[in-house]
Amino acid sequence: MTTPAWRSFEKLVSRIEHALAGEHVTVTSPDFIRCITTGTSREVDVSIRTRVGSAEILVTVECRDRVAVQDVTWIEQLAAKKKNIGAAKTIAVAASGFSAEAARIARENAIDLRILDEITEEDIKSWMPLVGMIHVFKDCELTGQPEIVFIAEPGDEPAELTIPNAGSGSSFAQHVFRGPSGEPLSLNDIWLRADDQMKIFDEVPTDNRDYFVKLTITPSDNLQLCTPKGNRQVKSITLPMRLRWKHENLSLSEAKLVRYRPADAADPFPEQVLAEFETKQATSNNLRLGVQLQEDGPTVHVSAELVQAGPTAAADPARDIGSGSS
Repeated sequence: MTTPAWRSFEKLVSRIEHALAGEHVTVTSPDFIRCITTGTSREVDVSIRTRVGSAEILVTVECRDRVAVQDVTWIEQLAAKKKNIGAAKTIAVAASGFSAEAARIARENAIDLRILDEITEEDIKSWMPLVGMIHVFKDCELTGQPEIVFIAEPGDEPAELTIPNAGSGSSFAQHVFRGPSGEPLSLNDIWLRADDQMKIFDEVPTDNRDYFVKLTITPSDNLQLCTPKGNRQVKSITLPMRLRWKHENLSLSEAKLVRYRPADAADPFPEQVLAEFETKQATSNNLRLGVQLQEDGPTVHVSAELVQAGPTAAADPARDIGSGSS
């Protein structure tokens, strides 16, 4: 399901505030906080919690992604809500600013006003010499029939020593193995575990080229293959593979470019800019990469988080073996 625009706005504000909050701070979006007056839960768009001594300090963030300038009504509502949930401060964020009366009421009620708006490539380049990013991730596929060697027992036929169509995407996801505790495993599971333990991609040059190899996996535990005549202990699995550290170029023109600034010129809060890139080519473990900073500030905050891959991830299961961000 597509995330609604208003929720995307809230999550973007949450990520910016999380970068500003630093260590020993918990940022939650959305959050539900008990009302002191009624005892019911009140929803806030973002909560920021930290401790000073033995006391917990709560800051809430409320967002409105609307075209119209926000008037005093919303700020009065936030002031009452702030008191009822015991927040030390509330930050109100709007896309189009606030009226003068709203700003006055906000000052009287310890509510900080922020504006989050989009900016251009030229605006970003005036802050930092950023052209884009390169997302480097694992990409691989099976190029032939796997060779699975297991300990045969009397009565086993040669035809039973292979898995029919084991090179197909659907077979990769089938649970044709059993682990040492009897857990069902697929060839895809075996590959992912081997890649993690053997550091297979450490030997692959990161030059965006294909490398064709035959990898032999020797199980260190009691791995069983399910055959028509029962389970058989696996001695080795050989996989013909195409391996590549794939490069995805992310230009600045594709990024989400925003400015996060105080609505009141007297507010000492330092204006922030954020460039966020989202990768799309990996079939799993795509990333959201963010670069956030303030003009002439001492630090640049770089963040990365996993995002749900697109619908192509389910279309080609064979590519999922080891295909993802790193």
